Amino acid sequence: RVFLAAPTAPAAVRNGVVVVPDGRLRAMARGEPVDAPASRPEDPAVLLTTSGSSGKPKTVVHSQRCLAHKARQLSVLHGTTPDDAVLVPAPLSHMAGVLHAVMHPVGTGVKAVVMARWDPEAALELVRHEQVTMLFGPPICALGIASAAGFTPEAVRSVRLVSSGATAISEAYVH
Repeated sequence: RVFLAAPTAPAAVRNGVVVVPDGRLRAMARGEPVDAPASRPEDPAVLLTTSGSSGKPKTVVHSQRCLAHKARQLSVLHGTTPDDAVLVPAPLSHMAGVLHAVMHPVGTGVKAVVMARWDPEAALELVRHEQVTMLFGPPICALGIASAAGFTPEAVRSVRLVSSGATAISEAYVH
């Protein structure tokens, strides 16, 4: 839930409700520039539910600093530039989706090619059509593209980087 507060109120989380200063939100919606940040680095940026390594669902509060650091880290580690395009198979309700579809593109200028739902054939077509240079996600995503009908090395010629995680990466997967 989002609650709009007085224009001078700082962004905060109170009893599980995100409180956003009303004046700034309305100014941003009108396309007006924001002269000063509406929040501090330690302020909450997004609340996401995860099961993490325990398998038990929990809500995690990510700070402005956390998201900014992760977005910067992606561009530094992967060497991405505005010439890159990343395929985003993760939903925006997941940290990976927030980072790759929003934070990374805003921070680096990378083009985000967002999928509404994972489908290997559709992903292969998006890689071709959008000239995707970066794939990320669990191995099943890259393996799904490689197994999709119509896959050829030429179809993924634009891909220069595969960033994978969420499970152990085998030597066979790398090949």
